[in-house]
Amino acid sequence: MLKKLKKYLRKALSLIFPSLKSKPKKAKKKGGEKVRQKATTVAQKAVDLESQNAPRSAAPEQKAEKKVEGRSRSQHVPPSFPFHPTDLPSAWKSVESAEDAIQVLEIRGRSLGRPRGAPAIRERLEGVLKRFDRISWHSSVAPPADSDPVPASSTDMLVFDANTCFDLGDIWFVDRETLRLRMLPKNGGEATFQIVRCYQRDPAHENSVRQLMEQPVASDTTTFVDVKLANPYLPLLMSVCEQGGELVELVILPFPSLCRGGPHYGELLATTGKKPYLGVLCEVGGMLLQSALHRQPSARLTELKIDLRPATGTERIFAPDLLYWLKSVLGLKLVASHLPSAENDTVRNYILASLGVEPGVAAHVLGEGGKALRLSVDAIPTVEALMSNWGFGAAIVESGFVMASIHDNMPKWLFRPPERPCGAVNSMEAGALFPELELLDSSALGTENVQPRTAVSAIRFCRFGPIDEVSLVYPTMSTDAIESAGSTAVEAAAVPTTTALLNASADAIAAIACLEAIALQLGVQGLKVLVAGDLADAPLIENHLQRLFPGAGRFIVAEEGESNNAVLNRLAAMVESELLLIMAAPILLHEPRSIQKLASLMVSADVASASCFLIGERQSNKNLVKLAPVFAGWFGEIGADGQISSIISALEETLPLLPPARWPVASSSGRVLMARTAEWRQFGGFDEAGQNMTTKFWSNMISMGRFHLLTTTFTAGLQSREGEQIDIFSMETDLFPDLRQLETSSVQIRRLVA
Repeated sequence: MLKKLKKYLRKALSLIFPSLKSKPKKAKKKGGEKVRQKATTVAQKAVDLESQNAPRSAAPEQKAEKKVEGRSRSQHVPPSFPFHPTDLPSAWKSVESAEDAIQVLEIRGRSLGRPRGAPAIRERLEGVLKRFDRISWHSSVAPPADSDPVPASSTDMLVFDANTCFDLGDIWFVDRETLRLRMLPKNGGEATFQIVRCYQRDPAHENSVRQLMEQPVASDTTTFVDVKLANPYLPLLMSVCEQGGELVELVILPFPSLCRGGPHYGELLATTGKKPYLGVLCEVGGMLLQSALHRQPSARLTELKIDLRPATGTERIFAPDLLYWLKSVLGLKLVASHLPSAENDTVRNYILASLGVEPGVAAHVLGEGGKALRLSVDAIPTVEALMSNWGFGAAIVESGFVMASIHDNMPKWLFRPPERPCGAVNSMEAGALFPELELLDSSALGTENVQPRTAVSAIRFCRFGPIDEVSLVYPTMSTDAIESAGSTAVEAAAVPTTTALLNASADAIAAIACLEAIALQLGVQGLKVLVAGDLADAPLIENHLQRLFPGAGRFIVAEEGESNNAVLNRLAAMVESELLLIMAAPILLHEPRSIQKLASLMVSADVASASCFLIGERQSNKNLVKLAPVFAGWFGEIGADGQISSIISALEETLPLLPPARWPVASSSGRVLMARTAEWRQFGGFDEAGQNMTTKFWSNMISMGRFHLLTTTFTAGLQSREGEQIDIFSMETDLFPDLRQLETSSVQIRRLVA
């Protein structure tokens, strides 16, 4: 039956499409009459269909005209389909068809429409155009001499007035260059539809405006409008016209990148609490627009200094759209604070050429009156940093940054630096942790007008996802040969005498592995080791102590019922060296210079303790044991009011994504901790009644304005004892009776939720 049906259809289609004709086959005698009858019927219908289509194909204009007339005037474009000119209602008039060309508003040769109504409306719309022109050609337009405030509720800021038949319901990025607007119908609107057009400065023609789109918006249904931006950083102008071409409204979106999904969306979340998205977008955009329009040239940033040492040329700062905005629109100069470390000259020159830096030329000294922002290569400056009015004076001030995903721009965390700078520490890290504002102007002394540390000056983009196990063990891989212990005598002279404390109770085998790792440490001479353990393990541990640390190792028997904290306190009381290194077994040091690096962090008198990032083995969903981050320190958590509300430890999966650095924390871990012996005895010691390694050393030192540093340049492996989880690190909030103390010496963080 199916074969017969195919044959009938083939014959019928061959009458319409001659190319499908084939040689006829003889029909079977059985049922032959029925076959011929059905084929004739199908063929006749095909001929009738062809005759009906012939007049339509001969007069396509009539067809299009009838189609338009049959449409409802409220027809709108579905959000999933591209816009076509045929979707415009027939009654619509273009801007160029305006009868009175004198009354038409225009900007840089681009006609926008003829304003209707009172002269006050035209004056208001002209003011919107003036502000759009200033912010779009920022570096070439002089600041206004008179006061021209832009309130947050102004119609400049995405608020459509009563003359429009719709309101803005939402706006967001659907990809890196496309904004989607959701238009909601207004109740009681008179117009059946209005025409929306969007404009931006044309990057291809310096003194012209490009029209991006035009689309009718209905008054009785929700409409989606997609805008393909010429540049996601350039200001956007939206016009609303009536069917007859009359200009109803002009609205500015001064910084599209602040919209949800944009590269600066994290800045919007960081500067506000849990407020409605559109209201915050209007408020923040209005404040930044006013700041940009009325600041003096002497208050602007003049340079961006980029640390290019780890650059690969694929970072966001090299994006052509961003560079055009920074250089051509804002007039900033981009320089290299450090030259690329790429060995290949071609790659090196490409990185420098992308920023417009001459090969072999490092950053010059900031001149008189200069204002620069120092950034890591994985960061871009925020709108706030670029548009703010900077005070005068000579200073280098750290400011906050937002950590976002490089894949979809979604912000993850806000980081705020401590009030006291910690830049003088000889930390051996490659670059600065926070962006730095460099101001130099001798015409005014002091830094009282400098923007506070609560400012967000950079967005740092990272690749979120699984962390490579090799990177966890060796965050800073080096191709240099490992030096022998004898070749480091000169460097070791600068390291103070150190004693390592190790508790081997109930885990002698792991303690021996820890001793082996300590014995491999380089750059440290005269290291002493004190080990406490069970009496039954004394012969085994003493044998390894004498082999690895002859004359410098000592074993102390842990008393029955003595807690882990009490054992460590008793060992600390025996230390005579300047520094002590507390290591709660089982700990493995991966880096052969771990102790030397910790001691280098203790050089500054402002540093009270030093620790490192901890990793350990965890069981995955597929029952595979993998290395994973375990502990990354405690931080002050920023509340909705901008003040520290609690302490939190939640960056184990986040800190490894950033370049290695030293982090001022509220507290680190007692599993690996270096401190000065005298200070530990006077202000510290573990709580012997507590089960975890809690101590008042953290809060006591922070109240004195001292720092606890946790470095991610190297890691230590924490192995779990039988029946104990490795990721239990408790921190009682009552150890910090005044959480505001953390603002002085600790990094503060906040999880950003879109």
